[in-house]
Amino acid sequence: MRRIASLACGPHPCRELATFLDRQRELQHPIEGDLFDFDTEALDYARRLLEPRLGSQVRLEFQQANLLKAIRQSGQLGQPEQYDLIYCSGFADYLGDVALRRLLKIAYELLKPGGVLLLAQFLDRHNHPDRNAMQ
Repeated sequence: MRRIASLACGPHPCRELATFLDRQRELQHPIEGDLFDFDTEALDYARRLLEPRLGSQVRLEFQQANLLKAIRQSGQLGQPEQYDLIYCSGFADYLGDVALRRLLKIAYELLKPGGVLLLAQFLDRHNHPDRNAMQ
């Protein structure tokens, strides 16, 4: 069993997960996962896209969570050391250096020993047009 988490699981990350699941003929290990997002529309989209791919080998929970609040309060999103893989795509684009360090700390606390954090950043954070609003 592999445990995964997707932080800010909006349209792009959940499409990537759907593509991964579609390309797997047979999973080596069953997957359990938690998909976190603050936006209910993003969670609904992820649910509509991924629910047809769920079954005995893939179980996902869709959870509303305010990642910015967790970052500001140095909070937790769950129990320490529970995930083999944490994926966060594009969310870091909106964070300043202090908030990004806090996100990394939260993510690493959630990883099992030997777990992997995939953090995809696409834009120059310092020139992002929505930077002030997101911070």
